[in-house]
Amino acid sequence: MTPFQRAAAVVILGLGAIPARAAASWTATTPLPDAYNGHSLTYASGRLYHAGGISFNGGIVEGTRVWSAPVDEAGTVGAWTPGPALPEAVFYHAGTAVNGFLYVLGGYHYSDAGGITVSDAVSYAKINADGSLGAWKSASRLPQPVFFLSAAVWNGRIYVTGGWNGSALTSAVYSAAVNPDGSLGPWSPQKPLPEAVYTHAEVSDGTLYVLGGIVHGGADIQNTVYFAKINPDGTLADWAATSPLPRPVANHGAVLANGRVFVMGGWIGNGPTDAVHSAAVAADGSLGAWSAEAALPRLLYLHATAADASHVFVSGGNDAAAMRSEVYALPLPQAPPLADALPPRTILTIDGAAPLFGVDVLTTASALSLSATDPSSGGTASGVKHILYG
Repeated sequence: MTPFQRAAAVVILGLGAIPARAAASWTATTPLPDAYNGHSLTYASGRLYHAGGISFNGGIVEGTRVWSAPVDEAGTVGAWTPGPALPEAVFYHAGTAVNGFLYVLGGYHYSDAGGITVSDAVSYAKINADGSLGAWKSASRLPQPVFFLSAAVWNGRIYVTGGWNGSALTSAVYSAAVNPDGSLGPWSPQKPLPEAVYTHAEVSDGTLYVLGGIVHGGADIQNTVYFAKINPDGTLADWAATSPLPRPVANHGAVLANGRVFVMGGWIGNGPTDAVHSAAVAADGSLGAWSAEAALPRLLYLHATAADASHVFVSGGNDAAAMRSEVYALPLPQAPPLADALPPRTILTIDGAAPLFGVDVLTTASALSLSATDPSSGGTASGVKHILYG
């Protein structure tokens, strides 16, 4: 029995109700050209990019396929057009985009010559001004071959966490700087996760989050959420646990957008789920309580997720019976107002000053008005007059 099969046998106990936020609804938009699972979905430069995966009609051989589609402000996805094929078929990998380049990292690779192997390869392609992709190139290889890893980007660096290296789960965390030409610097080890994990999700906004996944050698699905601040030099602060997910989940999707972390779908031990939850990011990087969002239109796991400034997107995956090609969009809630860390600007005015030898001086009848103006908004914060000496 494989580690994933062992984890799938775990029985998940029911949990209490999760508070729901304001209603929003998922909308079906242009589906993928075929049903896929184990692929990656990335948003960049006004387009969604699908890379690799296992297709319904072509199987693992179709893992060389790359597709992209434009996205408008309403969250509508346009027609999918093919891009340059990947060097090898890939699935159960990680994908991301940074500084105008698209990346595919690790995963299972397939070739006629080599068969199926766990890979440490990293491929990247330039995103051209028209949204098309340049030729795929090889970047610095990961420190070890790994699949069901996860990746996120921050401040010109790619961070990869966890995965299965072909013989065991790993807790390793690595990062690499993105060079101006899209190539990567050497991978640097970061503070490892508190426990080895795969089939998890990872997001970042200056803090790195690792959510759920399978642990204990592949035996258990967890709901643990870890976070670590990213230091100015790109290293990680210590990992800490924050608000756990409402239930254990693996092979789910996650995005961080508008000050909230969203977790969508996944495998919960006895089947897939359609549940969607979100939690607000606190000032210290921890997460608040999880709230229920609009459920996915169907049960899903092994799907892919991405987000632009206004919508979350989910593509492909498996439901309880079959592989899927649908693509759905959910409007994002408005971002919370930015914290105002600027001190107010104060203005002191004097009314009723009396002339003395040509100079205005204060008297017992003088009134002072003190107002504070917030420089971030230009509005008056207060304007209360205080009468002095009676």
